Amino acid sequence: MLRKWGLAPFLLLISAAVHAADFDAAGRLTSIAHDGKAIPVVAGFVFNLGGGKILPIAPSRNVKLTRDGNAWRGTVKLPGGTADFDAAWTDIPGKLRFKGTLRANKLLSVESVDYVFHIPRDLFVGGQLLRVQAEDGGAFRSPIRLTTEGVAEGSIVREKTAGLTFLDARKNWSIGIQLPSPFDISVDDLPGSRGGATYRVSVRIHDGAALADTGIPFEFAVSVVGKAAPLAPPAMPN
Repeated sequence: MLRKWGLAPFLLLISAAVHAADFDAAGRLTSIAHDGKAIPVVAGFVFNLGGGKILPIAPSRNVKLTRDGNAWRGTVKLPGGTADFDAAWTDIPGKLRFKGTLRANKLLSVESVDYVFHIPRDLFVGGQLLRVQAEDGGAFRSPIRLTTEGVAEGSIVREKTAGLTFLDARKNWSIGIQLPSPFDISVDDLPGSRGGATYRVSVRIHDGAALADTGIPFEFAVSVVGKAAPLAPPAMPN
């Protein structure tokens, strides 16, 4: 059962309103607009099929969905069967909320199901990554610096957390992801990533095969805070 949304310190970082968002034909988030700036944030379900193979729920002939406003419903074709897909995005004060469910029509042999976010690297490199303590759901762990060199092994962090925030080097832009309870997450900055690349945030929402007629629910909130033209830093004294 999902816990209540009780992350008071985290909410302080995501108090500004999300004004608009764009989605693709499969219900994936593709950008969030804030203060006149479009931030390219991509987010959607991904099936891990094993052997390094993944299958995202993305616009393709294997994904047949209908859209009603900012809600999507339909079926996703997977190796060995199909899954029903039901998802909706809601713009609420301070954040954009997602709620969705996957339901396999027969046992599907997958290794896991993740929800994956791609956060623009060029906006946050040199800044910090903040993570909510899993054990109390409120306090932050020590920040992790987002270095320009990337991480040799690819992963910045792998842990259980109830939310995280990317903060840029000027402490102007932040993107927060708030989860209703602690999940296993990984944040990856693959070697060689530079301008135009992304930080990949993977939230593990299901391990093992997808059982027939058993829903796999997931919900979260995401927000952007910042100014498109922040004040310049004060001049250094002579």
